Amino acid sequence: MATRLRVHEGMTLVECLVALVLASLVSAAVISVLATQNRLLQGLTATSSDAEALRATAAVLGEELRWSDPARDIQAIGGDSVVLRAFRGGGRVCAVMTDAITVEYQGARAPAPEKDSLLVLTGVGELAFAIRDVTGAACGPRPGIRLRVDGTASAGAYALVFESGSYFLRDRALRYRLGNEGRQPLTDERFAAGGHRLRVTHDSTAAAASLAWPGERAPMELRFPVGRTQ
Repeated sequence: MATRLRVHEGMTLVECLVALVLASLVSAAVISVLATQNRLLQGLTATSSDAEALRATAAVLGEELRWSDPARDIQAIGGDSVVLRAFRGGGRVCAVMTDAITVEYQGARAPAPEKDSLLVLTGVGELAFAIRDVTGAACGPRPGIRLRVDGTASAGAYALVFESGSYFLRDRALRYRLGNEGRQPLTDERFAAGGHRLRVTHDSTAAAASLAWPGERAPMELRFPVGRTQ
C-alpha cells in the first residue's frame, strides 16, 4: 500500500524577515504618532497653565486695586510689587457702644480679628482701629455684625474692613504676603523670573502691569482701574 507524504505549510526565512520589517515600520509610525500627540498635549497644557496664571493675576490685582485709593490705600507701588490696604468688606455704622460698633456688613468674607483692621470714613477724615472681636448683631431688620474695637465712631459713618498686605510678581508667580509673613503663591510658576513692572498712571485712575514670560514671548500689558467706591 502506497504511503502518501503530508506537506507541512510554513513561512520561509524571507517571509519572516519581511514580516519583521513591516512590524517595525508600523511600530515606528505608532510611536511617532504617540510622540506627536504627547508634544501637542504638553503644549496645550502649558498654554492652559499660562492662561490660568494670567487670568488669576488680572482678577486678583484688578479686584484689589479697584477698591483702593491710590493716595491713601496704596502705600508703595513700583518694580514688581505693590503694598496696600486690601479691603474685604464694609457697611454703614448703625449703632455705637463704648468699645464696639455695629455695622450693616457686606463683603467677600467675614472680618478676621487676627489679621484685619477697621477703617471708619467720617466727614472730616478716616479713623483706623484694631478689631478685637466679632459677633453677630442686627441693624434694625437687617443683619449685621458687632465689632469690638479700640475706639468709637458715630452712627451713619461708613466702615471698611481691611488687611495690610503686599502683592509680588516674583519667583515666576503672583504672590501675596500678609503683614510680615512669608510670600504665598497665588498662581503656578509660569512667568519669567524677572522683568515685571507695576505702576500707577499719572492721573492715578489706573494701574498698569507688565508681565514677562520665559523665552522670546512679548510681555503682556494689563491695566486696572483704581479708586475706592462705597
